[in-house]
Amino acid sequence: MQFLNFDVWTDANPSTTTLKVSPINQGTGPAEVLVTAPFVRGQWTRISLPKSAFGGMTWDGVFQMKFEAFGVRPVDIYLDNIFFSNINCNDVTPPTVNCSNLTVTFNGESSIPLVASQLATATDASGPPTLTLSPNGGVITCQQVGQQVPVTVTATDAIGNTATCISTVTVAGLPCGWSS
Repeated sequence: MQFLNFDVWTDANPSTTTLKVSPINQGTGPAEVLVTAPFVRGQWTRISLPKSAFGGMTWDGVFQMKFEAFGVRPVDIYLDNIFFSNINCNDVTPPTVNCSNLTVTFNGESSIPLVASQLATATDASGPPTLTLSPNGGVITCQQVGQQVPVTVTATDAIGNTATCISTVTVAGLPCGWSS
């Protein structure tokens, strides 16, 4: 896993100035390396820190976590959802999705299911996004012969960020029930 993630809430008092976190390690390397974490006072903040931020820390014997909040007076903090991941959970960047047009040709079929990868390509820093099609899950029917049908392709990354584009599907071929 490449990122330490957690949600933190601190009181809204402006005297809360700094939040630091460190894994505590009994293995090789330093026992702890405190890293300053960005946060927003008075609300829940998702923090995603790369393990590389804990310079020199080894992760072979981590047995607890240390969280320190600093301020002019005692500071209240609450923690939730502490976990490790391979992706940056603060990622708010949507995937990049590019659509292309397609022609489908009917020859006796009542419907033709579209394949998302034939209509769009998508990339994202957190890995390959999932592609979905609408309307009708990307199924073209023989009643649409002679039409140009807009199909929305939605790319969703591992964090849940989405981006869309529209492909035009030209529907050609024989009428419903006909085949050559």
